[in-house]
Amino acid sequence: MDNVSLVSVVVPVYNVEKYLNRCVDSILKQTYRKLEIILVDDGSSDSSGEICEKLKITDNRIQIIHKINGGLASARNAGIKAAKGEYIIFVDSDDWISLDTIEYAFRLINKYDNKADIVQYGVLETDMKEISYRNKRESVQVLGGKDILDFLMKSSTKTDTYFSACRCMYRTSIVKKILFVEGKINEDISWKYRILSQAKIMIDSNQIKY
Repeated sequence: MDNVSLVSVVVPVYNVEKYLNRCVDSILKQTYRKLEIILVDDGSSDSSGEICEKLKITDNRIQIIHKINGGLASARNAGIKAAKGEYIIFVDSDDWISLDTIEYAFRLINKYDNKADIVQYGVLETDMKEISYRNKRESVQVLGGKDILDFLMKSSTKTDTYFSACRCMYRTSIVKKILFVEGKINEDISWKYRILSQAKIMIDSNQIKY
């Protein structure tokens, strides 16, 4: 397992005591095991910070950053700065991911010669605690250069979740260079354009994993 890539999972946490255990549980149970899980407690005023500490006791892959409240972009940036993995993903603390999300992303990276900087997967929006769904027949596109941004602009007209930072696994070396703009609404949009402009290869899959 020494040659397996470490993946950093960054989870911004702010007043999500009702949802945090579900979120972290979906990460801890990933079929891909080599993870560092960075919980960034962004000055929560509920019991979220205490839940983070309890979760840390259960698994040594969890590390916690407690900070004063600075907003989502600030929390993500703190996680990015602490990340040591070769790849990084973001999971918002009121969401959860399929248990094979990271393994699936690596399967695509390996299939296409380990050259991809970004793997993007499908998102399902729901207000339900639990939901069953069936993925469509797999459709995968491999994009490079200018085609990546063209794809972003065309696809963004179909769904407002396309710009979400959470629906991708990124090569950390790119993300480290481009932090989120703090104090800005819809910071994902400009950030994702900048990230994708630095990517040489992107793989996009229609399979719902987030």
